[in-house]
Amino acid sequence: MKTKSFLSALLLTLAALLPLQAQAFWSLFGGDEDKKVEPLLQVCAVPQLYGPLTELASLQQAHPSSVFKGQFALHFDTAGGLYSKIANKTERCDVLLSNSERMPILLVRSQLSEPSSMHAFAKAPLVLYSSDPALFARGAEPVIKQKLKSLALPKASLTPVGFAAAEVVSSKTFPTNYLKHHLYRAEQEYQVFAMVSSGNVQAGFVTLPLVIGESGSYWQIPADYYPEICYYAAVLKGSMQLQGLNFIEMLKTDARAQQSLRTGGFLPLNEDVESGPYDKLPGR
Repeated sequence: MKTKSFLSALLLTLAALLPLQAQAFWSLFGGDEDKKVEPLLQVCAVPQLYGPLTELASLQQAHPSSVFKGQFALHFDTAGGLYSKIANKTERCDVLLSNSERMPILLVRSQLSEPSSMHAFAKAPLVLYSSDPALFARGAEPVIKQKLKSLALPKASLTPVGFAAAEVVSSKTFPTNYLKHHLYRAEQEYQVFAMVSSGNVQAGFVTLPLVIGESGSYWQIPADYYPEICYYAAVLKGSMQLQGLNFIEMLKTDARAQQSLRTGGFLPLNEDVESGPYDKLPGR
Protein backbone atom coordinates (compact mmCIF):
# COMPACT_ATOMS: atom_id res chain seq x y z
CA MET A 1 0.00 0.00 0.00
CA LYS A 2 1.60 3.24 -1.19
CA THR A 3 0.53 5.38 1.77
CA LYS A 4 1.81 2.84 4.26
CA SER A 5 5.16 2.36 2.51
CA PHE A 6 5.70 6.12 2.62
CA LEU A 7 4.88 6.18 6.34
CA SER A 8 7.24 3.26 7.00
CA ALA A 9 10.07 5.06 5.23
CA LEU A 10 9.23 8.24 7.13
CA LEU A 11 9.31 6.47 10.49
CA LEU A 12 12.59 4.71 9.75
CA THR A 13 14.12 8.04 8.71
CA LEU A 14 12.89 9.67 11.92
CA ALA A 15 14.33 6.82 13.96
CA ALA A 16 17.72 7.33 12.36
CA LEU A 17 17.68 11.10 12.81
CA LEU A 18 16.28 11.37 16.35
CA PRO A 19 19.61 10.69 18.12
CA LEU A 20 21.10 13.57 16.11
CA GLN A 21 18.13 15.78 17.02
CA ALA A 22 17.54 16.38 13.34
CA GLN A 23 14.16 17.87 12.48
CA ALA A 24 13.10 17.01 8.97
CA PHE A 25 9.79 18.50 7.87
CA TRP A 26 7.27 17.38 5.29
CA SER A 27 4.40 19.35 3.77
CA LEU A 28 1.50 18.00 1.77
CA PHE A 29 -1.28 19.68 -0.12
CA GLY A 30 0.23 23.12 0.49
CA GLY A 31 -0.69 26.18 -1.53
CA ASP A 32 1.43 28.24 -3.89
CA GLU A 33 2.33 31.39 -1.96
CA ASP A 34 2.62 33.39 -5.20
CA LYS A 35 -1.07 32.90 -5.97
CA LYS A 36 -3.82 34.98 -4.43
CA VAL A 37 -5.88 32.26 -2.81
CA GLU A 38 -8.02 31.80 0.26
CA PRO A 39 -5.80 31.41 3.35
CA LEU A 40 -5.07 27.78 4.14
CA LEU A 41 -5.45 26.42 7.63
CA GLN A 42 -1.99 25.08 8.47
CA VAL A 43 -2.38 21.74 10.28
CA CYS A 44 0.82 20.41 11.87
CA ALA A 45 0.76 16.77 12.97
CA VAL A 46 2.92 13.90 14.16
CA PRO A 47 3.61 11.16 11.55
CA GLN A 48 1.29 8.60 13.17
CA LEU A 49 -1.60 10.69 11.78
CA TYR A 50 -0.27 10.65 8.21
CA GLY A 51 -2.74 8.06 6.89
CA PRO A 52 -5.98 9.48 8.34
CA LEU A 53 -5.15 13.11 7.56
CA THR A 54 -4.00 12.54 3.98
CA GLU A 55 -7.15 10.51 3.38
CA LEU A 56 -9.23 13.46 4.61
CA ALA A 57 -7.19 15.86 2.48
CA SER A 58 -7.78 13.72 -0.62
CA LEU A 59 -11.51 13.63 0.11
CA GLN A 60 -11.50 17.39 0.61
CA GLN A 61 -9.74 17.94 -2.72
CA ALA A 62 -12.16 15.68 -4.58
CA HIS A 63 -15.24 17.16 -2.90
CA PRO A 64 -14.45 20.67 -1.54
CA SER A 65 -16.13 21.54 1.76
CA SER A 66 -17.61 18.04 2.05
CA VAL A 67 -15.61 17.34 5.21
CA PHE A 68 -14.36 20.76 6.33
CA LYS A 69 -15.65 24.22 5.45
CA GLY A 70 -12.41 25.64 4.13
CA GLN A 71 -9.03 24.55 2.83
CA PHE A 72 -6.17 23.12 4.86
CA ALA A 73 -2.54 22.17 4.37
CA LEU A 74 -0.80 19.32 6.20
CA HIS A 75 2.68 19.30 7.71
CA PHE A 76 4.30 16.34 9.46
CA ASP A 77 7.17 16.15 11.92
CA THR A 78 7.95 14.78 15.36
CA ALA A 79 6.19 16.59 18.20
CA GLY A 80 9.49 18.15 19.27
CA GLY A 81 10.26 19.23 15.72
CA LEU A 82 6.86 20.86 15.35
CA TYR A 83 7.16 22.70 18.65
CA SER A 84 10.62 23.97 17.69
CA LYS A 85 9.33 25.38 14.41
CA ILE A 86 6.38 27.02 16.14
CA ALA A 87 8.46 28.49 18.97
CA ASN A 88 11.16 29.76 16.59
CA LYS A 89 8.55 31.07 14.12
CA THR A 90 10.13 29.22 11.21
CA GLU A 91 6.84 27.64 10.16
CA ARG A 92 3.26 28.73 10.64
CA CYS A 93 0.99 26.24 12.38
CA ASP A 94 -2.64 27.04 13.13
CA VAL A 95 -3.47 23.63 14.60
CA LEU A 96 -1.12 21.22 16.37
CA LEU A 97 -2.03 17.52 16.53
CA SER A 98 0.23 15.73 18.99
CA ASN A 99 0.69 12.22 20.39
CA SER A 100 0.68 13.55 23.96
CA GLU A 101 -0.62 16.50 25.95
CA ARG A 102 2.92 17.73 26.62
CA MET A 103 3.27 19.86 23.47
CA PRO A 104 -0.15 21.54 23.73
CA ILE A 105 0.61 22.34 27.38
CA LEU A 106 3.94 23.89 26.35
CA LEU A 107 2.08 26.04 23.81
CA VAL A 108 -0.31 27.24 26.53
CA ARG A 109 2.57 28.00 28.92
CA SER A 110 4.33 29.91 26.14
CA GLN A 111 1.11 31.90 25.62
CA LEU A 112 0.92 30.66 22.03
CA SER A 113 -2.39 28.89 22.62
CA GLU A 114 -5.44 29.24 24.85
CA PRO A 115 -6.09 26.48 27.44
CA SER A 116 -9.68 26.17 26.20
CA SER A 117 -8.47 25.20 22.71
CA MET A 118 -6.71 22.02 23.90
CA HIS A 119 -8.76 18.86 23.32
CA ALA A 120 -8.17 15.12 23.24
CA PHE A 121 -9.63 13.80 19.99
CA ALA A 122 -8.58 10.13 19.65
CA LYS A 123 -6.61 7.40 21.35
CA ALA A 124 -4.08 4.85 20.13
CA PRO A 125 -4.13 1.21 21.28
CA LEU A 126 -0.87 -0.23 22.61
CA VAL A 127 0.48 -3.32 20.83
CA LEU A 128 3.48 -5.62 21.11
CA TYR A 129 4.71 -5.84 17.51
CA SER A 130 7.00 -8.24 15.68
CA SER A 131 8.07 -8.44 12.05
CA ASP A 132 7.54 -12.21 12.36
CA PRO A 133 4.03 -12.88 10.98
CA ALA A 134 3.61 -15.98 13.13
CA LEU A 135 4.90 -14.79 16.51
CA PHE A 136 1.67 -13.27 17.84
CA ALA A 137 -0.76 -15.41 15.86
CA ARG A 138 -2.15 -16.57 19.22
CA GLY A 139 -2.03 -13.24 21.00
CA ALA A 140 -0.11 -13.21 24.27
CA GLU A 141 1.04 -16.84 24.03
CA PRO A 142 4.76 -16.00 23.46
CA VAL A 143 4.68 -13.78 26.57
CA ILE A 144 2.94 -16.37 28.72
CA LYS A 145 5.23 -19.21 27.60
CA GLN A 146 8.35 -16.99 27.84
CA LYS A 147 9.20 -17.48 24.18
CA LEU A 148 10.36 -13.93 23.47
CA LYS A 149 14.03 -13.66 22.53
CA SER A 150 14.39 -9.88 22.82
CA LEU A 151 12.13 -6.94 23.66
CA ALA A 152 12.27 -3.18 23.03
CA LEU A 153 10.40 -0.47 24.94
CA PRO A 154 10.22 3.32 24.63
CA LYS A 155 11.53 5.08 27.73
CA ALA A 156 8.77 5.51 30.31
CA SER A 157 9.84 9.04 31.27
CA LEU A 158 9.63 10.48 27.75
CA THR A 159 6.31 9.48 26.19
CA PRO A 160 2.86 8.14 27.11
CA VAL A 161 3.64 5.07 24.99
CA GLY A 162 6.73 4.36 27.08
CA PHE A 163 4.83 4.87 30.33
CA ALA A 164 2.05 2.55 29.15
CA ALA A 165 4.55 -0.13 28.11
CA ALA A 166 6.29 0.13 31.49
CA GLU A 167 2.95 -0.41 33.23
CA VAL A 168 2.43 -3.62 31.26
CA VAL A 169 5.89 -5.14 31.81
CA SER A 170 5.99 -4.17 35.49
CA SER A 171 3.13 -6.56 36.20
CA LYS A 172 4.04 -9.92 37.70
CA THR A 173 1.93 -11.51 34.98
CA PHE A 174 4.40 -10.29 32.32
CA PRO A 175 7.63 -12.28 32.91
CA THR A 176 10.85 -10.50 31.92
CA ASN A 177 13.53 -12.03 34.17
CA TYR A 178 14.58 -14.40 31.42
CA LEU A 179 15.10 -11.38 29.11
CA LYS A 180 17.34 -9.40 31.46
CA HIS A 181 20.19 -9.13 28.91
CA HIS A 182 17.88 -8.72 25.95
CA LEU A 183 15.74 -5.75 27.01
CA TYR A 184 16.36 -2.62 24.96
CA ARG A 185 15.26 0.97 25.57
CA ALA A 186 14.62 3.62 22.94
CA GLU A 187 13.71 7.27 23.29
CA GLN A 188 10.69 7.12 20.99
CA GLU A 189 8.39 4.49 19.54
CA TYR A 190 9.72 5.28 16.03
CA GLN A 191 13.04 3.87 17.16
CA VAL A 192 11.37 0.77 18.61
CA PHE A 193 9.63 0.28 15.26
CA ALA A 194 12.97 0.58 13.45
CA MET A 195 14.65 -1.92 15.78
CA VAL A 196 11.90 -4.47 15.25
CA SER A 197 11.30 -3.97 11.53
CA SER A 198 15.04 -4.36 10.87
CA GLY A 199 15.09 -7.67 12.73
CA ASN A 200 17.57 -6.47 15.36
CA VAL A 201 14.95 -7.00 18.09
CA GLN A 202 12.22 -9.63 17.99
CA ALA A 203 9.37 -7.61 19.49
CA GLY A 204 8.66 -4.11 20.73
CA PHE A 205 5.93 -1.93 22.23
CA VAL A 206 4.44 0.65 19.86
CA THR A 207 0.99 2.03 19.13
CA LEU A 208 -1.25 0.44 16.53
CA PRO A 209 -1.19 3.43 14.10
CA LEU A 210 2.53 2.83 13.55
CA VAL A 211 2.09 -0.75 12.36
CA ILE A 212 -1.44 -0.98 10.97
CA GLY A 213 -1.08 -2.47 7.49
CA GLU A 214 2.53 -3.52 8.05
CA SER A 215 3.69 -7.09 7.56
CA GLY A 216 4.31 -9.01 10.76
CA SER A 217 2.06 -9.67 13.74
CA TYR A 218 1.08 -8.00 16.99
CA TRP A 219 -0.57 -8.67 20.31
CA GLN A 220 -3.10 -5.94 21.09
CA ILE A 221 -2.70 -5.24 24.80
CA PRO A 222 -6.03 -5.27 26.71
CA ALA A 223 -7.09 -1.69 27.39
CA ASP A 224 -7.30 -2.18 31.16
CA TYR A 225 -3.58 -3.09 31.38
CA TYR A 226 -2.32 0.47 30.78
CA PRO A 227 -3.38 4.14 30.94
CA GLU A 228 -4.99 5.50 27.77
CA ILE A 229 -2.67 6.92 25.12
CA CYS A 230 -4.57 9.98 23.93
CA TYR A 231 -3.86 12.29 21.02
CA TYR A 232 -4.38 16.00 21.60
CA ALA A 233 -5.15 19.01 19.45
CA ALA A 234 -4.43 22.65 20.19
CA VAL A 235 -5.29 25.79 18.25
CA LEU A 236 -2.65 28.48 18.08
CA LYS A 237 -3.46 32.14 18.53
CA GLY A 238 -3.95 34.10 15.32
CA SER A 239 -6.37 34.91 12.55
CA MET A 240 -7.25 31.25 11.92
CA GLN A 241 -8.41 30.37 15.45
CA LEU A 242 -12.08 29.88 14.54
CA GLN A 243 -11.20 27.68 11.56
CA GLY A 244 -8.83 25.73 13.81
CA LEU A 245 -11.54 25.05 16.37
CA ASN A 246 -13.87 23.95 13.57
CA PHE A 247 -11.20 21.56 12.27
CA ILE A 248 -10.81 19.94 15.69
CA GLU A 249 -14.58 19.62 16.04
CA MET A 250 -14.64 17.91 12.63
CA LEU A 251 -12.03 15.38 13.79
CA LYS A 252 -14.07 14.60 16.89
CA THR A 253 -17.56 14.39 15.38
CA ASP A 254 -17.58 13.94 11.59
CA ALA A 255 -18.32 10.33 10.60
CA ARG A 256 -15.84 10.35 7.71
CA ALA A 257 -13.09 11.76 9.90
CA GLN A 258 -13.81 9.14 12.55
CA GLN A 259 -13.69 6.38 9.93
CA SER A 260 -10.35 7.68 8.61
CA LEU A 261 -8.96 7.60 12.14
CA ARG A 262 -10.24 4.04 12.66
CA THR A 263 -8.67 2.90 9.40
CA GLY A 264 -5.40 4.38 10.60
CA GLY A 265 -5.46 2.38 13.84
CA PHE A 266 -7.01 4.98 16.16
CA LEU A 267 -10.11 4.72 18.34
CA PRO A 268 -12.70 7.27 19.47
CA LEU A 269 -12.17 8.36 23.06
CA ASN A 270 -15.24 6.49 24.31
CA GLU A 271 -14.41 3.12 22.73
CA ASP A 272 -12.13 0.16 23.43
CA VAL A 273 -11.36 -2.90 21.34
CA GLU A 274 -12.64 -6.09 22.91
CA SER A 275 -9.91 -8.52 23.93
CA GLY A 276 -9.56 -11.70 21.89
CA PRO A 277 -9.42 -15.24 23.31
CA TYR A 278 -5.61 -15.20 23.54
CA ASP A 279 -5.08 -11.61 24.68
CA LYS A 280 -5.46 -11.89 28.45
CA LEU A 281 -2.53 -12.77 30.69
CA PRO A 282 -3.14 -15.38 33.41
CA GLY A 283 -4.00 -13.76 36.72
CA ARG A 284 -5.35 -10.54 35.25
